[in-house]
Amino acid sequence: MFGKTKSNTRRIRLPFESTDREPYIFASYGHDDKEKVFPVLKELYEAGFNVWYDEGITIGEKYDEVIENHIRRSAVFLLFASSLSLSRPYVLDVELKIAAEIRETTPFLSLFIEKGVNVPESAKEIMKDSQHDSLKAIIQELNRIGIKNFGKRKAVPIEREVPQYWFDSYDLDPAGESGSAVFSREEPYACLAFHPDDLTACNPYAKELYFAGYNVRSCENMGETERTKLIVSKSCQAYVPFVTKKYVESGQLEKDYLSAKRAGKPLVALYIRPDEENGDSVSLPDSIAKEFSLIQGLDMRELTSNDFLSKLESELEKRKCYALMEKGKVSRRSFEIRDFLYDFTDGVKKLILTKYTGEKDNTVQTVKRAYFGFPVKEIGKSAFRYSDKLGSVVIQDGIESIGEEAFYKCDSLVSVQIPESVSALGEDAFKGCTSLSSVELPKGITAIPKRAFEDCDSLTEFRIPYGVKEIANSAFSQCVELRSVSIPDSVITIGDTVFYQCESLTSAVIPDSVRYIGDGVFMWCASLASVTLSRNMERIGAETFSGCSELTDIDIPEGITEIDSYAFYLADGLTAVTVPESVASIGDHAFKDCDSLECVTILSPDTEIGEDALGEVNYVRCHEGSQVWEYCEEADIDCEPI
Repeated sequence: MFGKTKSNTRRIRLPFESTDREPYIFASYGHDDKEKVFPVLKELYEAGFNVWYDEGITIGEKYDEVIENHIRRSAVFLLFASSLSLSRPYVLDVELKIAAEIRETTPFLSLFIEKGVNVPESAKEIMKDSQHDSLKAIIQELNRIGIKNFGKRKAVPIEREVPQYWFDSYDLDPAGESGSAVFSREEPYACLAFHPDDLTACNPYAKELYFAGYNVRSCENMGETERTKLIVSKSCQAYVPFVTKKYVESGQLEKDYLSAKRAGKPLVALYIRPDEENGDSVSLPDSIAKEFSLIQGLDMRELTSNDFLSKLESELEKRKCYALMEKGKVSRRSFEIRDFLYDFTDGVKKLILTKYTGEKDNTVQTVKRAYFGFPVKEIGKSAFRYSDKLGSVVIQDGIESIGEEAFYKCDSLVSVQIPESVSALGEDAFKGCTSLSSVELPKGITAIPKRAFEDCDSLTEFRIPYGVKEIANSAFSQCVELRSVSIPDSVITIGDTVFYQCESLTSAVIPDSVRYIGDGVFMWCASLASVTLSRNMERIGAETFSGCSELTDIDIPEGITEIDSYAFYLADGLTAVTVPESVASIGDHAFKDCDSLECVTILSPDTEIGEDALGEVNYVRCHEGSQVWEYCEEADIDCEPI
C-alpha cells in the first residue's frame, strides 16, 4: 500500500551542495533523469568544477527568475540530452532559448545520457557541433575552453526540503503554493494511478490532460480504501495507470487494475519505460500481462511531445471517456496566475496571455516566456486594454506577437521593452498610450500596422527598424510631441495619414526604397520645415502636406506623375515650387491658400491641371499654349513661357 506524503514539500537527497560560485557550470536536465544525471554531476564536482543545478533552490525563491539568472551568469551551459529532457517544453522553450541568446559568450555543451535520442528541430541549431557521449569528452572540452578547475574534492551528500512544485514544470496552482498531483473536483473523471516516487515523470502528462479539458484525479498519495473508492466510483470513466517499475514491484498496480476490472472500468495503460539496456526492465505479473499489451496503451518513450496528447485523447475516446465539450469541440481550460489570465492557442501546447487584471498604480509587469512549462507565444487581443495604472512592461524573449489593441489606452504606460523574438504587432496595439515615451521595435517586425502608435502624445522620437516594409494608415497619427522619426530604406509603402497632426515633427526623409505614400501623410504637421522625397515614388497623395505651414521649399523628384488634390493646401510657407516633366496631373486645389507661394514652374507641356489647383499663386512659368497656360489666362495669373 502506498503511504501518504506531504502535498506541498518534498525532502530530497542531493549528491552535493549546488554552488553558483563563479565560474560555474549550469546543468540543464529533466528531473526524471536525475538517477542518471546526479552521478555525472558528482563526478564533475569531484573533478574540480563548480556546478549549479536547480534541485537545490531554496523555498521562497521564484523558480523562473532564479533559472534565468543562473543561466546568464554561468560559464558553461551543459545539457543532459535524453528523449525525456528533449521533450520537455521548459527545457526546449525556456532554458535552451536563453542559452541560444548567450551562445556567443557562454559555451554550450550537450552530453547524451541515452542512445538513439531524436533531437527536435528547435534544438538542432544550438546543439550543432556540441554533442558528446561521455563525461571524459565533456571534461576535455571544459579544459580546452579554460574553465577554472578548483581542484579535486570529495562531494558531501545533503538532504533538503524543497517545494514539490519545483519538480513539476506543469504546476497547476497559480500562486505556486502547491505541487501535488492533478485533482479535478468536477465529475465524471478519469482516474490516474502511479507510484508516489514517479510523480515528476507522470504528472506532466496528467496535467496536459487537465489543460486539454479532461477531468482527472490521481490517487498516488491515497491509502488503500481511498484509492479503491476513487477507481470503482460511478463517476470514474477510465482507469489510467502509469506503468513503471516501482508501481509494478510494489504490487499496487495489480491491486488497482483488478479493482478497476471488477468495476468494469476501461483501461488505458501508459508505459513509462525504464532503461532496459542496463537490466532495468519491467515484468508484469502473469495475471495481468496479456491485458496490458501495448495495443491497449501508449509507450511514452516512443511518443514525441507533439503527438502524445492527441494519441492519448484518441485512446480515451475509444473507451468513451471524453473531455469537456462545447458545441462538439474540446474545451481547453484557461487559468489565472497572479495578475494574468492565460489560455491555449488553437489546442496546441502554447499559451496566449488573454487578460491583465492588475490594479496597482505605476506597476512594472513582466510578461514571462513560459508558465507551467508551456511557452507563452502571444500577448492576445486587448490583453492590457484600458489598464490605466500600468507603469511599464518588460516582455521576455520568446513572445512572438502582440495582438490588436493589446495596450490600447494604457494611459500611465511609460515604457515597453519588446524582445527580438516579436515579429508581429496588431492594429491599435499602443493606440492612446498618452504617457508612452520609450519603445523600440525589434528587427523582426516587417510592418507597423494601422494606428499602432496613434495618440501616443509623449513619444518624442522613433527609430523604425530595418526590415519594416510597410507603415500602415495612421501608424503615428496625432503623436503631437514626435520630433524625429527614422525611416529605413527597407520601407516600400507608407499609408494614409501616417504622421497626421504630428505637430512637433520638424523634418522627414523618405528613402528611395519607398514607392508609394498615401493621402494626408504629413497633414497638419505644423512644424515640418524639411522633407526629402523618394526618387522612386510616383504620386504625392491628396492632402499630403496640407497645413504644413513651416515648409518653405520642396524638391519634387523626377518620376512623380501625379500631385493629388489639396496636396499642399494651406502650406503657406512655400515660396517657390518646380513641378518636373514627369507630372501628368495636378489635382483640384493642390496649392490652394499657399499665401507665400510666388512662383510655380511646370516643366511638362502636357500636365493636366484641376480646378483652382494653383490657388492664389502670383506667377507661373509653363509652356505657352499648354493646358496650364490656358488655366492661368482664365485665372488671371501672370505667365512666363518656358
